[in-house]
Amino acid sequence: MQFDLFSIIIISFVVLAGIQTAYMQIRTRMKGIETEAIITDVRESWERTGDTDSLCFTYTVTYRNSEGRTVTAELQTVSSADKDLYEGDRILIRYTEDRQDYPVMIRRL
Repeated sequence: MQFDLFSIIIISFVVLAGIQTAYMQIRTRMKGIETEAIITDVRESWERTGDTDSLCFTYTVTYRNSEGRTVTAELQTVSSADKDLYEGDRILIRYTEDRQDYPVMIRRL
């Protein structure tokens, strides 16, 4: 199987995006500021991947940052699978000062 230049560029882009996502997740989990958040919105959507459709979940959380300001952001996850979270659930998250729009769930409370 031989790849053309366009395929190599696309594959490289996908790999780099995956590496960046993994790096952000690990960095936030290791060095992030830990705080409590509340799930304020859960959205379900169908996405087509190849020949199959899959149900994806997006969770919006609200939390107070280290300065006392309220931040609302989408929970960042590696997988968009159902995490069995509902509006009003309290969870523990971590975020970094430079990426407060990128909270990562640690565990349920």
